[in-house]
Order: sequence, then C-alpha cells, then structure tokens
Amino acid sequence: MSIIGNLHNIVRQHRTMSAALLAFCFFLLLLILLGGRVFYEQQRESAKSEALESLMKHRVSTAMLLDRLWLDADLLRFHTVDPAGPAAMDTGASLYRDTLTTGVERLINSSVFNAAVLLNSQGQSIFTIGSPLVVDELINWNEQISSSEPSHAMDCRVVSDDSWMFLGKPLLDKLERISLRLLLASSADSLWQSLPDNAAIYSHHRPCATFTMPPNNLPDNFPQAEPTVHKIDDTRFVVTAPIDSNAGEFSLVRWHNYSGQKSAVIGATALVTFVLLVMGAFFIILVTLKSRQLYNILRMKKATVFSLANLAEWRDPETGDHLERTRNYGVLLARQLQRNPKFCKQITERFICDIGDASSLHDIGKVGIPDSILLKPGRLSDDEMAIMRTHTVIGNSVIQWIVDQCGIADSYLLVGRNISHYHHEKFNGQGYPEQLSGESIPLEARIYALCDVYDALRSRRPYKEPMNHDTARSIIVKERGEHFDPDVVDAFLELEDEFQEIHETYGLVEKSYKQVFAGLSDKYLTVEWSEEIRVGVPEIDRQHQELILRINHLFRAVLDGEGKQRILQTMEFLKEYIHTHFSTEESYMLHHRYQGYPGHKAQHDRFRQDILNLEEQLKNYGVSSSLVIEINRRVVQWLVDHIAVTDRAMADFLNRKHPKDQEQHGDQ
Repeated sequence: MSIIGNLHNIVRQHRTMSAALLAFCFFLLLLILLGGRVFYEQQRESAKSEALESLMKHRVSTAMLLDRLWLDADLLRFHTVDPAGPAAMDTGASLYRDTLTTGVERLINSSVFNAAVLLNSQGQSIFTIGSPLVVDELINWNEQISSSEPSHAMDCRVVSDDSWMFLGKPLLDKLERISLRLLLASSADSLWQSLPDNAAIYSHHRPCATFTMPPNNLPDNFPQAEPTVHKIDDTRFVVTAPIDSNAGEFSLVRWHNYSGQKSAVIGATALVTFVLLVMGAFFIILVTLKSRQLYNILRMKKATVFSLANLAEWRDPETGDHLERTRNYGVLLARQLQRNPKFCKQITERFICDIGDASSLHDIGKVGIPDSILLKPGRLSDDEMAIMRTHTVIGNSVIQWIVDQCGIADSYLLVGRNISHYHHEKFNGQGYPEQLSGESIPLEARIYALCDVYDALRSRRPYKEPMNHDTARSIIVKERGEHFDPDVVDAFLELEDEFQEIHETYGLVEKSYKQVFAGLSDKYLTVEWSEEIRVGVPEIDRQHQELILRINHLFRAVLDGEGKQRILQTMEFLKEYIHTHFSTEESYMLHHRYQGYPGHKAQHDRFRQDILNLEEQLKNYGVSSSLVIEINRRVVQWLVDHIAVTDRAMADFLNRKHPKDQEQHGDQ
C-alpha cells in the first residue's frame, strides 16, 4: 500500500489525532505569518526612528549652508552699495556703472554665487553678470515674486536641467528706502550633495519649490513645527523637520520606501514556512509508517483474538449468525443510550467501536464446552446447564490470558472480557456467574444481556421454534427491572423497529442468498458480483451490478438503524431500474427472437406491479419497518429467482445461438 494510502487509513482510524495534528500545523503556520508580520513592523518602526535621527543631523548641516548663502548675499549687497547712495545709479553715470560692475564681478568671483542682476527702482536691468539663461530666469523669477514675496526672497529654480538657488536682496539708500534690487544665483550642487537620498528642501511660503523632485506625498498638515514621521501606506513614510535658518522658513523632507525590506521579510517567512512544512511532512511520513507498523501488529493480534472467537462459530454455525446479529443490536442500543444524559459521558465513540469489535468475543467461552452439550439437539439437563454456564468464566479467563500473556491491552478486549463474563447477569441479582445486580454489572454487559436474549427468542433452536417480534418484545418488557436494566429496555423500545428489520434481513439471507450465491458474505450482508449471475451482455450486467450495489446500500442502512431513511431513495431507484433495465432486456430478447420472451416478460410485469403496490403503500401509510422488510424481501427474491434463474436461462440461449451478435449488441 502506498504512503498516501497508509496516511488515509491512519487519518480514518485516528480522527482525533489527525484533527489535532492539522490544527497544530495550521496554528504553527499562523504563528509564523504573525511572527513575520510583527518582525516586519518592528523593523519598520526601527527604520522610522533611524530616519528621523538621520534627518535631524542633516537638518543642522543644511541650515548652515542656507545661512552661508544668505550671509554671502548680505556681504555682496553691502559692498555693492556706493557711499554716495544707490540713487546715483539711476543717473546712469557710466563711470560709476563701470566701477560698480567691476566691483560686483570681483565679489561674485570670490563668493558662492555664479550670476547677478542689478535692477533699478523701475525694475529695469542696470547690469548683469553670468550665464544669459540664468540671468533671464532671475529676471523672470523677480517679476513673479515682486507682488507677493517679501523684499528678501530665497527660492530654487531649474535652468537647463540644473538647479539654482535664487536670492533677492533690496539695496537701500541713506533714508532706508529701496532704490535698487540685487538678484543673485548660486548653483545648488553643494547644497543637495549634502542631502541624503530622496530628500528635499521646502520653502514654507513657496511649497512647490524644491531642490529635488520627490513624489508628491506631503502630509496634509505640512509644515509642522516639530520633527514628525508621516505614514503614507504600509511600506512608505515621510519624515519632515523644520530648518532653523536666518534665510527663511524651510523644512527638510525625506521620503522612505520600505517595500524592499518587506519583500525580504516575506521571502524569509516563506522560506521558514517551506522548511517547516517539509520537516512536518517528513515527520508525518515517519509517524505514518511507524503507525502503520503498529497498526499492522495490532491488527494481527486482533485477528488472532477473533480467530479464537471463531472457534465457537465453526463448532456451532448458529453461534456465528447470532454473534453478528447481536453485534448490530449492541451498536444500535449503545448509540441510543448515548442520547440519554445519564450515559452521554460514559458512552463515547470509542466505547461504541469497542462494543462492535467485542461482540464476537461474548460467547468465546463456548470453545471450552463439550460438543455433546453445545450441539445437543434438545433441552439440557441441570448438570449440562451448569457446565454450559461455565462458558462465561471460561471466556473471561481466555481474554484475560490474552491481555496478560500477549500484552494486548486494547480497550475492546476489556469491553469484550466484561461482556463475555457478565452478559448472563440479571439486573435483580439472580443471574450468573457472580449474581451481580443493578449498575454493578458493567454497562456493556447490561446492553448485551438484552441483545443476547432478543436474538435467542427470535431464533430457531433444536428445542424450540422461533418467536415473532411482538412475543419477544412482550417478554423483554415484562423483564424490565428484573432481568434487564430499565434504561436499556427503554432504549430497545425506541429501536424495536430497527431490531426487527435487522433480524428479518438476516432471515432473508439465510433462506435465500446463502443457498444461491457463493459470493455472499452473510456475516456482513454483502452481495458480491460473481460469474454465477453474469449474463454476458455488458449493458445488462452493468444494470445488475447497479442493483446489487443498491441492495448492499440498503442492507448497510438496515444494520445502521437507518433502513426507513433509505426507503425513498431505494424506491426511486427501483422505479428507474424497472423502466430502463426491463426495456433493455425485452428489446434484446426480441432482437434475438428468444423463445422464452413471453414468460420472461410476464415476470417483469409482475415485478412492476409489485413495485407499484409498494409505492402505493408508501403513499398511503408512510415509511414503516414492515415496508422496509417487504422491499428487502421482494428485491432479494427477485435477485434469487429472476436474475439467478430466468436471466441465466436467457444468457445460456444467447451464448449458444448468437455469441457474436450478443457481444456486438451489448456494445451498442
């Protein structure tokens, strides 16, 4: 058997353990995912703290650079103003202009500025120094800000893909009046080379002007007076810090994208998960193989025990049928008692399984009873009865020896030991072998006491005829509180229809199937397909196989106490079956001119009428045990009389007369 098959068996046999293992794996996976998420969030928060600390350091150096620009501009303005007053510039004196131009050029060359423009009070250019493109941009910038910006201005501009720092300074006369305006431009390379990656400087009164071109994700409440971290989404955040500078109100802004780190954490989490899953799968395979070995050992031990139990069955065939019927009764009674609050904790699923497994052991002690007594065709004498009663003690000793000597301490053996030893005890203390009474008798023995008596009353014995269900029921009710536990009797009364269905179904098997079909295992009420019922026409054989499958389903439902629940589904199938199958057979017989067609069709018509009568009974009286038994009887009889006899006769004719045509017609 494959590893997958072994695992399937282990899961089926140990559902609780398998469910716990799956729950543990799910919990472990969830723990890994949550751990990865927590780790990522911790790393992200740590990155935020580091980013804020780094920005604070850069804020100081940036403020120093801005202050230097501003100071250089002030020095340049101071040296540009003539002692006679800037108003002299308006006269257009060429000598003064030349002198001033020479001085400004000298100062520009020795400062951080690369271009300059001097404007008169009307905003006209008096002279310019530097690149024409930068000069033109300076003049345009001055026109844009002259109406809205303060007299001292500082801003950033991009000229031919290069960034420049623009400054505007007023030149005052002796009366502190603005008569001239000096415009300066400095390359911003030195400024943003000092900035970290993805950082920019924002002017508060001109937030659109930046030294870099970052994503447009500034927080709504920007700017703020304190350094702040603003979350954009799960992987991105912005750190802002105001710059304390004489040059004006600026903020240093830096964008952070943590998606790479998140991907790394996800990858690491996936790797850990994969490794753990591989290790878990390897562990499960090892456990499965080991469990399979243990299961095989236990199964061999259990088979040995059951072989001992079958010794009694082989010596007395009636004992074998009795064991199987009482097994089904016992399981049904245990499930019914499980609904009683008094027993709901004691009767677990394991207890019910043990009841079923232990059923074959309850008469194991009969292996020690002489054949002259066990198989005697008549009533036993008092001495013989005394010997027969020792089978309970013998059974207890045999099972206890198995537990002690073979080391098989499975719970079903302990249940089987109790059933074997005490199933002849009576609730009033008048039973044997120890005259226990009431609840001192193990529950499993109290259950099987009723099952054993019911089946004995319903069965034929050499010394008595079988009783019908009503008579057996009356005897059991009369012994309520005397021979039988009242709670067990009450459970029996709830299930008496199911008891009757089980016994009658086994009776049908005994009278019909076992005499015709060698493939039938009466112990489990299962019909197996065999050559004895094969017609040889593929389509007809498939329909017969489907009928047998439905019969087995109905048998299984009866044994599980669910025969009535299965009736509607069975009736629908039978109606479809007689329509499809009978049409196929009749068409086939006509095609091959089968001489037995009239009698064959007459049987079809009678069965059609039987099914219609059963359907009418179902409509008029509803589902009942008598209907379940009657449907079982009709279907069983049809399988025995028609398929095994009439259909076989048709098959023999076809095989003799038209073997090739039969095969071709069957393939159509």
